[in-house]
Amino acid sequence: MPKYVHIAGFAILLCVLMYVLLRVLALASHSTSQGSTNHSSSHHASSHMLYGLTIDDSWEGTRRLADIVEALQRLPARPTVRIVMSKDRSPQRYRGLFKAIHRVADIMAQPVDSSDMHSYSTERYQQRFAESYQYLSQYVAIWEIGNEMNGQEWIQEDPHLTAAKVASAYRYIKDKHAAAALVPYYFPPNGSTLSMKEWLQTYLPDDLRQGVDYVLVSYYDDDNDGYQPNWRRVFAELETLFPEAKLGIGECGTPSEHAPMARKLQLFRHYYAMPQYTPRYVGGYFWWYWAHDGVPYKDNPLWEETARYMKKQS
Repeated sequence: MPKYVHIAGFAILLCVLMYVLLRVLALASHSTSQGSTNHSSSHHASSHMLYGLTIDDSWEGTRRLADIVEALQRLPARPTVRIVMSKDRSPQRYRGLFKAIHRVADIMAQPVDSSDMHSYSTERYQQRFAESYQYLSQYVAIWEIGNEMNGQEWIQEDPHLTAAKVASAYRYIKDKHAAAALVPYYFPPNGSTLSMKEWLQTYLPDDLRQGVDYVLVSYYDDDNDGYQPNWRRVFAELETLFPEAKLGIGECGTPSEHAPMARKLQLFRHYYAMPQYTPRYVGGYFWWYWAHDGVPYKDNPLWEETARYMKKQS
């Protein structure tokens, strides 16, 4: 066979090999780019506003779970439902509720309410979270490791002990690589021995302040004579105190489910219309009596207001 035929054949083979190599590199580059895009999207999604609503056990006997699920399902965006768990009910008994709600909403679980904080030792507090994680983790997006932990007036215990309980839950949840949230209570000036900022700064350990995922403030206007905090300043201070945390409102509403609907709508509109005070502000709000006030959804002014807010944000 002539020499040039060998050379031509070799050249053709080399071209084919180069083409295959370039195709493999191009596909790998596209896959890496797509993976990077997906990671970026996932990170961005975690920064989206939280459409928060709260459900506690008080709905039982007055509302049907099916009606709550339907009201959530018919909202124009997927909400984050904060489920407040009662002390006298084991986490295992909540599985049915969490499973049903999870179909239509993300969940922020609150295993211990501030009103029950004094009932737990540090060991039992962490155990409550461990049991909750064991039975409910597949449904939970965020764990509320401390509810109104700075409310010394009603918790009635040494704040060092309260902080130790919250820190134990934080370390347990973070060891599971799950998201942890604090929900401190905002006190007006002279409303407590220490301001919210002072309490958090004084008692919480550094690892918690540096690593907690969310700090969502609880506040009730009608419990504080209508006083309105300077929220821009409040969240600017929290952003400094908690350098990695997303910020927002973790609980609001009326002190009584029997408050006039006009007042409920006034407060709902006020909070859910809040601006993005800081770059890490994610909303939340978590209206307390939503299972009462927003269910059933038909011809329900507070459900309609919830849907209107979501449409405006999307």
